[in-house]
Amino acid sequence: MNAGRPIRIVLLAGISGAIYGICDLVFSWNPLAAAPYVAHAHEAVFRSSPRLDVGFLAELVNGWIAALSYLVVGRALTGPAWRRGMIFGLGIWGFWVISGTFTASVWLAIPWSVSGANVIAGLPKCLAIGAGVAIVAKKLKLVD
Repeated sequence: MNAGRPIRIVLLAGISGAIYGICDLVFSWNPLAAAPYVAHAHEAVFRSSPRLDVGFLAELVNGWIAALSYLVVGRALTGPAWRRGMIFGLGIWGFWVISGTFTASVWLAIPWSVSGANVIAGLPKCLAIGAGVAIVAKKLKLVD
């Protein structure tokens, strides 16, 4: 392993966390993306304002997960970085949005229309994250 690689991996994780944060901020303005949560605004456990400190920590963790996951699977993907990123983004969508939405539907009384809207609204977000992570990894020369 060359000496600069660990630093580039940390940089990729940090940038990936920022990408997650930006995408979460932009896409959270979409009422369909927030619908499963807002549907329960009348419940006692619903927060009137989000915990930004926990959200920031979640973005850092998501950045590390995305960076390390991409470094593992990115080598198996072919084509230019944006195409690899789209494929990686589909994986993120499946594991994060689809799985999370269905898990929420198991525990919460969310109408199928709201769950479906959340799944659809999450696709462009995940594609943007996947493409961003792949392009940054390529620029940092962490993948071929």
